[in-house]
Amino acid sequence: MSSLWHRRRQDKSLAAIQRSEDSSSDATSLSAALISKSYQLHEQIGEGSSGRVYRGLRTSDQMEVALKCLEAKDKEVVQCRKQEFEVLHQLEHPNIVQALDFLTCSKLAVVVLSYNDGSTLDVAVRRAENGYFSEAQSQLLFLQLMQAVEYMHSKRVIHRDIKAENLFISTDALTLQVGDFNTAKALLDGGSLTMTGTMEYAAPEVLEGESPSEQQDVWSSGLCLHIMMTGSLPRRLHSYQTLAAFREAVQSKPIDWGRWGARFLRPQKWVFATHIGS
Repeated sequence: MSSLWHRRRQDKSLAAIQRSEDSSSDATSLSAALISKSYQLHEQIGEGSSGRVYRGLRTSDQMEVALKCLEAKDKEVVQCRKQEFEVLHQLEHPNIVQALDFLTCSKLAVVVLSYNDGSTLDVAVRRAENGYFSEAQSQLLFLQLMQAVEYMHSKRVIHRDIKAENLFISTDALTLQVGDFNTAKALLDGGSLTMTGTMEYAAPEVLEGESPSEQQDVWSSGLCLHIMMTGSLPRRLHSYQTLAAFREAVQSKPIDWGRWGARFLRPQKWVFATHIGS
């Protein structure tokens, strides 16, 4: 009875993918790929602009996995999807989501990832008792984030889109993992990177048009610390009439740390963007 129930759930999930695609052959191809690779597909656990994420099971060892099913309508798109897997696959760190496998069919690319049963940082903060984390909890999670960032940079990888929606917090809120490497790039000698990611998390020099560097990841990580400790970003783009006004505020105005300000931040110790690198 149990195996029949799981099979019906898997068939239901495959049917959902089938409805989202242009033809039924895509779902059939995906089903064959999953079976051949010994993955069972269960319920949908997430959705984005380019695809859906499902909880799955690797039947060889009963390991829970996340199957990220992405649209891939041509070879160039497939290559872009594979890039996320290749960048992530080379990283092995307890605070980084692990890439396990990569599958393709006619119009889908499937990235198989380690499964996290928690929630993203933005959701976890909203669920917190006061709408933000305690100092001790923030310190614990931020340390893990910076250890992950330091490790990525040691491997010459820049994430470029560290934000609350891309950080996964365990159900007990004691463990953090960095995920969603869609915009990540491996640094090549002499190469440059284009601006990408989320504008509100962009470092001052990136807002000025410079190529993202390791400092971009550090800056956006600091903004995630602000979210942990206050429940929100220090600045929202929609609060400014123009991008220029937002950019000026990022460069010249100190961040309001709310209730933490008087305790930890002395005015003479404030660091402005113009001070960094001087």
